[in-house]
Amino acid sequence: MAAYRILTFNWHDPYLHMLAKTGHGLEVGDWMGRADGTRGWDLQKRPKPQNVNLLENPRDAADLLSSGAYDLALCHTLQDLSFVAPFDVPTVFLTHNSLRNDGVDDHKRMAKFRDEVEGYLTDRKATFAAISQMKLDSWQLDGHVVLPGIDLEDYGGYTGDDASALSVGNLFVERDFMLGYRYLSQILDGLPHRLVGENPGLPHAQKAGSWEDLKQAYRGCRAYVNATVEAFEDGYNLGMLEAMATGMPVVTYANRTSPVVDGENGYLSDDVDVLRQRVETLLADPDRARVMGEAARRTVAESFSVKQFVATWNQVFEACLTKAGGKGGSRMDTSKHRPGVDDAPELCPD
Repeated sequence: MAAYRILTFNWHDPYLHMLAKTGHGLEVGDWMGRADGTRGWDLQKRPKPQNVNLLENPRDAADLLSSGAYDLALCHTLQDLSFVAPFDVPTVFLTHNSLRNDGVDDHKRMAKFRDEVEGYLTDRKATFAAISQMKLDSWQLDGHVVLPGIDLEDYGGYTGDDASALSVGNLFVERDFMLGYRYLSQILDGLPHRLVGENPGLPHAQKAGSWEDLKQAYRGCRAYVNATVEAFEDGYNLGMLEAMATGMPVVTYANRTSPVVDGENGYLSDDVDVLRQRVETLLADPDRARVMGEAARRTVAESFSVKQFVATWNQVFEACLTKAGGKGGSRMDTSKHRPGVDDAPELCPD
């Protein structure tokens, strides 16, 4: 398959690093700020792949769109959709969040978001996709599911020599409704542990100095703890899958979409006291942790393979181009202002 030239936007460096595994040419709008206050490609999170080119000026992206330079655009937020709306380019909208997550239980707001996205998809013959089945179902829109694809060659080397627990995430306190920090803090209270990520509300949390530092944390800490909330999130996130790919066992709050099978590749319960006991068990038993971690790594290989991730994205790109009638052109309608979409707030993926 010939490589496509794709315009996308930088809300989530680790996801774009994973997306680059498709081998397509990614030109990334890198001029906007995120909800956590950061902007630009963060080399501490991931190195920039060779097939990623950063566009720091929106005028450059607009000029390229106008000239028909892109095969398609991949949008992650309503702000992204607003940017590409005036241009005739085949478009995929990928949601990283459930609709309830974006609306935070405000049903009028959720309905507004859904109607705006559905209207855009219909008007532009655009393609809808989600990073999980749960998230696709929440929007009640026809679309594709592209599960994360973890390249096992990027991870591995687990030792578990540090008898401490690890959790990785940004804005734990601010996004407690989806990350379950209320449970996580109870599980970890008084136990040796590390919190890694952008967390200004947690002075003891630290951002990894580099991707290698993050991988060293996965390799060295004994067990990973996850508490994502079923009403808003899948039973895993990228940090948890990376930990499993390294060979870490997981202790996680119960969720119907969790890849953890209790007692096999980790432990799962909806009782924080039980989960705390499971963490203590693994911290005291490195051999058990290692056996469960090996099973966790096999789970990622079977259910979240990078090969399947690449194949599914290629199917989505082909479907997008077919639906849009082929490659876009340079037609630009500057009068096509979409109330709500054009004026929408920035919505950052998880």
